[in-house]
Amino acid sequence: NLARSRQKIEIRIVIMKQNYRDLTDIVEFIYRNMPFVTHIAFMGMEYHGNAETNYDLISIDPIEYKQELFNPIRQCVRNDLCADIYNIPLCLVDERIQSFCRDSISNWKKIFLPECKNCPKQEVCSGVFKTSFVQSQNIKSVSCV
Repeated sequence: NLARSRQKIEIRIVIMKQNYRDLTDIVEFIYRNMPFVTHIAFMGMEYHGNAETNYDLISIDPIEYKQELFNPIRQCVRNDLCADIYNIPLCLVDERIQSFCRDSISNWKKIFLPECKNCPKQEVCSGVFKTSFVQSQNIKSVSCV
């Protein structure tokens, strides 16, 4: 119905243990079956609420799906689909796709860890959710990567 009304449609994919290996297939499915989709957003997890309760079942550090995130972004580019990455610090994303990362966490929910203090890309980085009960142990200044 939204497509018939010529509304812009964004699909947000929250990356978790159950789907990170399927991201490229998900993009291909959207491309082939939902030509009306105008934007795909790949979302890092905020470990709060139900995500905190189910942490052991769904959690995966972004560093663990670094390559799995590169491939669907490349697939979006090939298929001329608009794509962005939300809620994942730049230091945890493949350098080749950092330009797709957005400073997407609301200021009232965002913090930078002490490891970020000297990072030259802090101004354009999403930072991390201060509401998450856990943070990646792989966060470091991009200059150290």
